[in-house]
Amino acid sequence: MKKSTLIFFLLFLALLGYLYYLKKHPPSEIGLKNNERIFSVKPGAIQSLEIKHDAKLLELKRSGKNAWDLIKPFRDWASSLPAENLAETFSDLRSLGLVSQKEKLSDYGLSNQSYEILAKQKVGPPLEIKIGDQAPTGQGYYAFVPSQKKLCLVSLYFGNMVKNPLSHWRSKALLRFKQNAVWQIEIQSKGEPLVLRKKKQIWALTSPIKGKADSAKAQGLLSDISGFRLTKFSSVSVSSLKHKVPKAIFSIWIKGETKPVNIEIFKKTKEGYLARSSPRIYPYFVGSSLLKELEKPPIHYLNLHLLSFKESSVMKLETRRGKQKYLFEKVKNEWKILKPAKTKVKAWKANLIVNDLKGLEKFFFSGSPPAAPAHPAAEVTFWENNGKKIQILIGEKAVRNGKTAYPVEVSGSKKYVWGNARLLMKDIP
Repeated sequence: MKKSTLIFFLLFLALLGYLYYLKKHPPSEIGLKNNERIFSVKPGAIQSLEIKHDAKLLELKRSGKNAWDLIKPFRDWASSLPAENLAETFSDLRSLGLVSQKEKLSDYGLSNQSYEILAKQKVGPPLEIKIGDQAPTGQGYYAFVPSQKKLCLVSLYFGNMVKNPLSHWRSKALLRFKQNAVWQIEIQSKGEPLVLRKKKQIWALTSPIKGKADSAKAQGLLSDISGFRLTKFSSVSVSSLKHKVPKAIFSIWIKGETKPVNIEIFKKTKEGYLARSSPRIYPYFVGSSLLKELEKPPIHYLNLHLLSFKESSVMKLETRRGKQKYLFEKVKNEWKILKPAKTKVKAWKANLIVNDLKGLEKFFFSGSPPAAPAHPAAEVTFWENNGKKIQILIGEKAVRNGKTAYPVEVSGSKKYVWGNARLLMKDIP
């Protein structure tokens, strides 16, 4: 027999075998409606979901609106998105066609080793479905509904969803809290803790130094902690690394309307920094990007701005440097130069000066503050649309701790501080 003839003969036998299998396992019966909902339930009515497979049980329980907890095999936070997605898909699960059962359920992969999904409602009996083998047509998975005693096909999407590993259902969030309810952030490392406290939407630094905090930076830290995700789950307990629980290199406490939540970060391993957070049982690993955020010094969170105003509120601006004096005025949102009458300076220079004033910050240097100069090197006065007048006096530049700094006095303060007036001095004509 020729080789080509043998190949065609084997393909013919394979085709006969496939047709015989379809005859014994028809995917659907002609005349039965497809795309029918298997269960009549709303997604929000499902309170818990159980997935049983090979004597293993995974249980997810709703803990709030779009919030879920992992109950079994151990308690942990569940990832809300896949849990909610499973509830929605289950509630809208549709049959791709009823299968005429001519053999045992085990022949369709529906045995003790199959996947069993149980959904419990607020009101009403539990809803159960079993997932078996994938149909040879690739159309979907065989599924059996015990309450209806029907064998049908369900989508590949649903069948693959319930087969996801445990790590898929666990939340990778470091902490769970409502940002708008937080009133204190505490970071403990070496020495005194860094404590940021909010009162009436205003943040203050209370430890290790006291002062008004930059609210944007404090809120940014809170958002970063909320947004960071663990990189990998660990099955090894923290205490097993040593005979006693190792000392954390960072501890973070978030206090809000509910009980305080915290993270402890331990020494670095090959897989990252080992960490744990209450009330989770098992630790996990976090990346170095979180450590970089926590290592910022307390002074980073202080409000160092010397001025507080809205740039759009400035309507008039006067600058002096030596004998040079310029007067700018905003007319219909455009700057004009009133004095001197003739000059090569462009009116848009006023925008740069206002922007420099907005970014004017003070430096923290050890030792005494700068002495008041006999004659300021430059002066800037501006008026806001509410009539408020603010004057800034700037002395000659100096180098302190390797930084170029200028003595700066803001009207009303009656004292000079070191400030970053380099750009301002560059833009004053």
